[in-house]
Amino acid sequence: QNRAGLRHFLDSFVAPEQLCANTHTAHSAGLHEQSTGLNDSKQDRPKGELKSSHTSDSNPSGGVSETRLVDLLDNTLWNRRLAPSSERLVYALVHQIFHGIKEHFLVTTELKFNCFLLMPIVDKLAALLREDLESAFEDDLDSIFSVTELRHSLGQKKRELEIELKQMKRLKEKFT
Repeated sequence: QNRAGLRHFLDSFVAPEQLCANTHTAHSAGLHEQSTGLNDSKQDRPKGELKSSHTSDSNPSGGVSETRLVDLLDNTLWNRRLAPSSERLVYALVHQIFHGIKEHFLVTTELKFNCFLLMPIVDKLAALLREDLESAFEDDLDSIFSVTELRHSLGQKKRELEIELKQMKRLKEKFT
């Protein structure tokens, strides 16, 4: 029934002999009511409101485009059921909205975690590390950070490795 009313409305575009000057104002008012009240049923409107003041030349592809327009309007305006393409569009929009909400939640949670939980630890980290090192090396703490003692121990290891290298060369000369 909605399709029949819509076809009648679209047929009024093609038939210029149906138009007159008196219906021009009624038609524009009817179109305004039609655009503002999409949920109203078509049966409640008088048939005079279904005509339009716009005219167009009839062409061979007009029937195909009218059918497509009727199908589009039927699937979107007067049906409570959504077409599969509309369902996909709504699904994509809802998915994008929830993705944005999730990303915003994650960013704010990460920021709050960093500010309120990690920052106090970072401020106290140097003191905590120093205390842990002091408790681990209570008696020899100065030798750990002493550059002169490190240089002395590395020099001693170097001398030991040089002696070992000389011994290896002597053994090689003996057996070759």
